[in-house]
Amino acid sequence: MKLPHFTYSFNDLKLKHRLILIIIVVAATITGFTLFGFNYVIHQYNKLLYGQTANSLSFVSDELMYQLESIETVSSYIAYGSAFQENLAVCSTSKSSPLPAQKARNEIIAIFNQYYTSDMVHLTTLTPNGKKIWWGKTSYSESEEATQRLMEACDNANGRLVWRPSEKGARLLCARKILKVKNLSLKPMGYLIIEIDLQDTVQDILKSRYSNGQHFDLFISSGEQLIYPADNESYLRHYQKLFSDTQPYAIKNIDGRRMFITFAKLPVENGTWRISLAVPYDNIFHSINRLIPVFVFSLILSISIATFLAGRIVKNISYQFNMLVEKMERIKKEGIMKPQAALTPSTNSQDEMTILNASFDQMVVE
Repeated sequence: MKLPHFTYSFNDLKLKHRLILIIIVVAATITGFTLFGFNYVIHQYNKLLYGQTANSLSFVSDELMYQLESIETVSSYIAYGSAFQENLAVCSTSKSSPLPAQKARNEIIAIFNQYYTSDMVHLTTLTPNGKKIWWGKTSYSESEEATQRLMEACDNANGRLVWRPSEKGARLLCARKILKVKNLSLKPMGYLIIEIDLQDTVQDILKSRYSNGQHFDLFISSGEQLIYPADNESYLRHYQKLFSDTQPYAIKNIDGRRMFITFAKLPVENGTWRISLAVPYDNIFHSINRLIPVFVFSLILSISIATFLAGRIVKNISYQFNMLVEKMERIKKEGIMKPQAALTPSTNSQDEMTILNASFDQMVVE
C-alpha cells in the first residue's frame, strides 16, 4: 500500500490544524537551534579553557623541569669535580689519620655549601666504607630499605641521574653513583644524594605565575604513587585513572565542585611522571552559570508569549473562516437565503478574512 505524500496529508488538514502545526514546527525549530547554539558556545568555551589551562600547565611544567635540570647540573658539577673526588677519596680511606680526614670532610661541606639553594633539604654523600657527609637543613633520614633500593637504582644507572620520591612527603631524591676514571676504568667512590623540597619549589613557581589568588589544585604523580602533594585522597579517588592519551582534559564533579582537569607528562624517568592541573569550572564560568536559568526562563517566556499570540491569530482566522464555510454549507443545503446579520466592513480596521466574510454576505444579498 502506497503511503500518501506528506504534502497531500498536510493539505488535507483543516486550516486551524495547519496553523497550529506550523506554529509547533517553528517553535521547535527555534528552540532546537537556540539550544544547539548555546551548547556550541559552551563547547567552544571548554576548548578555550583547555587552551588556557594547558598553557598554564605548560608554564608550570617547564619551570619545574628547569628547576629539576638545575639540580641535575649541580649534581654533575659536584660528583665529577676533581676537588670533591680528591677529598672524598681521603674521607673514604680508613688508613687516613683523623686530621686529614676531618679537613677533607670540611672541604666537601664547603663544596656542598657553595651549591646549596633554598629548595634543597640537604646534600649527602654516602661513602663505600659507610660514612655519611651531609650539609643542609636536616640530615639524610631515609630507611635502610629505601636507601638500598636507591643505591641499586644508581648502580643500574651507571653514573646517570636517578629520581625517586622520598618517604618524607612531598620531597624528591636526586641521586647518582660517583665514578672516578682510573687506569681507563671507572672506580666507584660512593653516592651523591640531593633531597629537594618539592612543596617549596612548586609553591614558588605558582606564586610567580598566579599572584591574583586564583585557586586550583596541582598534582604530580609517578605511576601509581602521588609525589605532590604528599597526601591527597581526592587525587587517589578521582584523578589517578582519569586521563588517557586521547583524553587531554575532563570535567568532573569532585567533592561538590565541578573541576576542569588537564594533564601533561614530565620528561622524568622515561616520561612516567605526570603533572595534573584542576581548575574550579563553576568559578570561571560563574557568569555563564548565572545566565543559564535566565536564558531558559527567557526562552520559555518568549515561546509562551509567541504561542499565545499565534493562538489568538489562529482563533481569529479560523473563526472567520469557519463562519464562511458554514454559510456556504447552508446555501448549499437550503439555497440562497438572507444572512442573519449584515456585515459592513471597514477596511481600515478589519482584517482580510473579516472583509471576505462581509463581501460574501453582500454577494448573497445581491
